[in-house]
Amino acid sequence: MDWNELIEKAKRQDAEAIEQLQEAVAEPAQRILMKYTDNVNTAKEILYDTYRNAWNRLDELKDSADFPDWFFDLLKEKAADVMTRRKSFNTEMSPDWNDDTFEKAVADMPSMEQRVANMYYRDNMSIEDIASAFGVEREVIQGNINDIQSKLDAYISDASDRPLWPWVAGAVTAAAVGTYLWKKRR
Repeated sequence: MDWNELIEKAKRQDAEAIEQLQEAVAEPAQRILMKYTDNVNTAKEILYDTYRNAWNRLDELKDSADFPDWFFDLLKEKAADVMTRRKSFNTEMSPDWNDDTFEKAVADMPSMEQRVANMYYRDNMSIEDIASAFGVEREVIQGNINDIQSKLDAYISDASDRPLWPWVAGAVTAAAVGTYLWKKRR
């Protein structure tokens, strides 16, 4: 396979070259993804996001012959990010933290923040992708996410009075949980 020719054509948005590159990495990519997740839909999501990311970043590839390794690095990075986000947000916080709890936590937020929260935490979209979807600068979405994080911290803090969060009342303070959320997200 002539990687140089395919990469150059793909940089010019040649659909056939892009398809050939996708076919060249599809099977090994699927094997890699099954190490990260046993969910076929999540694996497809990660793969499609990585394809899009790779095509947008082809100019960063220094040597066309390195394309497969470069692509698989992007794939592993995306898979680890998605799975860490899902695990930290859905299971490590509390056995009771689930979609209903998330809905309650964001219910009083303005609709824009609700949409951003869902895109960021549930759909695992990057800040750049969310900004692109809304047609705004990255900084606007980063500000929204900061506000959302503050509101989630407040929800957790208020939750110490609710039986849903009995573990907060002990040695773990709301501030520590908020810091944990923030660090896991970054």
